[in-house]
Amino acid sequence: MAEVLFAAFWRGALLLGALGAAGGCVGGGPEAPAPPLLVAEPAPAAAPDPLIEATVSALTAIATSAEPASLPRDALIQQIVDAGEPGLDAVGLRAAAVRLVDAGIAAVIARGPAHASALQAQAVRGVAGQMARGLRGGGGAPPAVDVPGGVGQLVGWGALGGFDYVEGMALPAAVLRLDGQRVSVQGALLPLEEVDGEVWYLLVESLWDCCFGKAPDLHQAVVARLHGQSPRSGQVVQVTGTLSVGEDRDADGYVSSVYRLDAVSVVPLP
Repeated sequence: MAEVLFAAFWRGALLLGALGAAGGCVGGGPEAPAPPLLVAEPAPAAAPDPLIEATVSALTAIATSAEPASLPRDALIQQIVDAGEPGLDAVGLRAAAVRLVDAGIAAVIARGPAHASALQAQAVRGVAGQMARGLRGGGGAPPAVDVPGGVGQLVGWGALGGFDYVEGMALPAAVLRLDGQRVSVQGALLPLEEVDGEVWYLLVESLWDCCFGKAPDLHQAVVARLHGQSPRSGQVVQVTGTLSVGEDRDADGYVSSVYRLDAVSVVPLP
């Protein structure tokens, strides 16, 4: 039955529409009272980061604008650049700011403004944090968080989704080697459905892409089974478990997933 749910989900008009947009960029999903399956506490809140806060401000203005073509593009870019600390790669910062601002404006022109919500705010802040970590040498992703039994291999989204996927194709050897392995993947969780006591989620790289960019393809999301636990929708986490690789088809022959992760731990990330 789960395979049917996944296939119906992907055959919807867009990822956003399937999840429901009434409350913001993502919504719906199970609201079970069970506590999240967490094996570590998130790091204590740090002092506000000027670069992240300036980026959040600029991206929020773009995401919620009813007239994105009239936004002061150059001023928004400069707002981000001016917040960078001394010693930061100024050229890299400006290039990253240009990419974010231009992509955001283009996406809102194409798809319309977002509804302001807590999830929308979380998505924008996550993108700002990824940019700041990348510029500061963090590679755009937090380090692996250790869990009982080990994290296995920390697998990035470039490895999972960094190729052009065509249904029925032979998957790259690099991802086939991950089949059956214990891995950890970091991203945002979006609820699918609860079936027979099992809670199923999609793990995607970024909520920003789901809300305003091109919806992720089948190979750019991981279907995660969390065994009855319900982290909140949109939570940025590290999921660890056994990865299955290969096209999974429903009873009608539609591909419902390429990657499936049977989770043993879910750890929130800052």
